[in-house]
Amino acid sequence: IDIVTDTKVTKIDVVNKTLNTNTGDTVNYEKILFATGARAIKPSEIGLRDDLQNVFILRDERECGNLVSHLEENKPTKAVVIGGGYIGMECAAGLGGWKNVDSIDVVFPESHLMQRLFPKEVADWFEEEFKRRNINLIKGTTVTKILGENGKVEKVELSNGQTIETNLIIAGIGAKPNTDLLKGKVAISEDGGIKVDSTFQSSDPAIYACGDVASFPHLYFTDAKHVRFEHVDNCRRSAVHAATCMINKKSNYEYSPFFYSRLFEYGDSPVVFNFYGNQEGPDGSQLETVTFGDKERMGAFWIDNRRNIQGAMICNGTQENYNEIAEIAKTNPRLLEGESPISLLKTW
Repeated sequence: IDIVTDTKVTKIDVVNKTLNTNTGDTVNYEKILFATGARAIKPSEIGLRDDLQNVFILRDERECGNLVSHLEENKPTKAVVIGGGYIGMECAAGLGGWKNVDSIDVVFPESHLMQRLFPKEVADWFEEEFKRRNINLIKGTTVTKILGENGKVEKVELSNGQTIETNLIIAGIGAKPNTDLLKGKVAISEDGGIKVDSTFQSSDPAIYACGDVASFPHLYFTDAKHVRFEHVDNCRRSAVHAATCMINKKSNYEYSPFFYSRLFEYGDSPVVFNFYGNQEGPDGSQLETVTFGDKERMGAFWIDNRRNIQGAMICNGTQENYNEIAEIAKTNPRLLEGESPISLLKTW
């Protein structure tokens, strides 16, 4: 295996099966695996300034290094996080570990944290964890202006009329798949990813894709609709599956989603959650959610209209708890009339 660093592919000729690089080389290929991932959406793409030195996005190691250097060298005291999804939530939690940052505001348009995943009851539990650490959540609101002088951000204006002074902004406002090299050359899915089949082969038989950039048919759904999963578990598993299929050991990708996060790890009371399974029914229908727990730990089940459990999550559980809900989400047990899903948890 030859690893070529500090080199970018600048052009792909799918007819002659060649790659051109920024070093002037031409590389012949028989098959390609596209693992180009996704890039963070910049504030300027939604009409906000990002030309100030203390406005950050996070997607790769370089961007993370820039943020850490800024925190260490400039010691900002007032931070604003734009976005209440996965990245926004983790960044806000991480900032809470920097002693010089004494003010953290998280601004997002949804009605609660992680609205794409969390039921309201679970979000309420998480929001209390943030409030307990003096992290301020400003819900149902957007940043309308980023203002600053001399190359540095000074404040933000919000859609609710509020103005917040800040000397650090992190924008976690989504990501876009890196498909530019293949546009017009392979099929692109409605979700923006490279459209592949269940072996991760694209509309060009010589080109495969995996990870964040790939939109694959999720066989859980009755219509096998195409989806993208932006999480490390799918990236790892899809890469192995695609590589296996590329050497002609083909099989369908049968994936059961797994998401996790670890927050506030710098203190003595971290918050961890694991989610397994699906949030929609096989027919795309909305699922009933059943939540359970107390101040110390929290969980939820997603149940379809036939009373089958399709998804499960636990926050601050034990490894035994996580193993148990993983198996429940995988086997989709059907509940009896009047039976509580919590009764299936033997280790809770």
